[in-house]
Order: sequence, then structure tokens, then C-alpha cells
Amino acid sequence: MRAYPPRNPLRKLGQFIAFHRLLVITLMCWTAFACTAILMVLGYTARVDTWSLLAFREVPELTLSGPKWLSVAIRDMTALGGFPVRNLLAIMAMAILLALRRQHQVLVVLTAIVSGMLLEYWLKECFGRPRPAIVPHLMSINGNSFPSGHVFNGSVVYISIALAFAGMPRKTTTRLMIMGTAIATCMMIGLTRVALGVHYLTDAVAGLVGGAGWALLVYALLRSSPSNPPASP
Repeated sequence: MRAYPPRNPLRKLGQFIAFHRLLVITLMCWTAFACTAILMVLGYTARVDTWSLLAFREVPELTLSGPKWLSVAIRDMTALGGFPVRNLLAIMAMAILLALRRQHQVLVVLTAIVSGMLLEYWLKECFGRPRPAIVPHLMSINGNSFPSGHVFNGSVVYISIALAFAGMPRKTTTRLMIMGTAIATCMMIGLTRVALGVHYLTDAVAGLVGGAGWALLVYALLRSSPSNPPASP
């Protein structure tokens, strides 16, 4: 059996603080989700949702604003939140983690992704919000609207992957760049869903904060498992 050196008390304190910081951020994300959902159900977001959909369209034709290449770029970007692309990237990331002998991180990422898809499906069924009918849809869709599945599941996948890799470099700036890239990707996916007319802005916002909150919660709860001993310095 491999012997691990005793933990530094200061390091344990740092891990304790980091754990509770994650829980605080998670609580903030789910508070934002709850507030968005309540405002949506009560009808207070109707004007913002309408404005966000029309902001991407030429009136009165309601065609997508901008050059033709932009519509192609929007469809390409929204595919990052689709089931095939996001899960293919997740498999590639988990394969790299396995090659780096980060089996526990693979378990965390996989748990977040699978449970996140189940949670997203349940939330859609609970709210039962119809898809927008204000502008023509620029791609085929099915299912309910709130929260956006592309944004929710995309946020779970990319933020979970970012959390797994952000723990490797020691420089704070590198960690922030990894997390910032993941969050920016999720935000762009959300904007493309609104631009395509298949989601309201509040759907995208709820998907972003809900998916991020779920990824953070799973990471916070599983990262300190006894089966995951500290790496040698």
C-alpha cells in the first residue's frame, strides 16, 4: 500500500475554505436560477424576452440580421451545446484525464454530465414553457423551452471539464483563463439559441446559471472523496 505524507494543516485549511467558497458560488447560481424562474412564471420577463428575440432580426421580415456568414457561424457555435458535439468533447477530455491518471476527476465529470442531463429534462417537464412563437425558428427543435437544454448541458460539460483541468496548473492566471474560456463558450451558446429564435433570453440565462451551479455542486461534493488522496507535491 502506498504511503502518503501527512497533510499540511495550512493546506487542509485552504481546502476547507475552497470547498465552502464553491458552495457559496453554487448557492448564488441556483438563487439566480430561482429568481429567473419566478420572474418568468409571473410574466415579468415578457418584455425582455420579446426584445431579445427581435434584437437579432430585421423588421418587418424577421430575418436574421447581419451577413450570410454570420448565420452559418451561429449554427456552428450552437452545435457546441448539442448532444453529439458536447459529449464527444467530454469523452476526449475524459480520455486525457485518464491518460494523466486522474481517474477521480473522470468520475466527477461523468457524474455531473449524466445527472445534469436528467436534471435538465426534469426541469423542462416541470416548467413546461412553450417555445418562442414571436420569430421564425432557424433550426428544427422539439421539447419545452425553459431552461435551454443546449446551454444547461453545455454549461455542465464545459465547466466540469474546466474544473477538472483548472486544478492542475499552479498559476492563478492560468486557472482563470481555463474557467473564463468555459464560461465564455457557454454564454456564446446561449446567445446563439436566442439568435436562432428557439429560446427566450431567460431560457439561456437559466440554463447558464443552472448548469454552472450543478457542475460546481457535483465538483464540490465529490472532489474531496476519501478515494481521491492528495497528489504528491
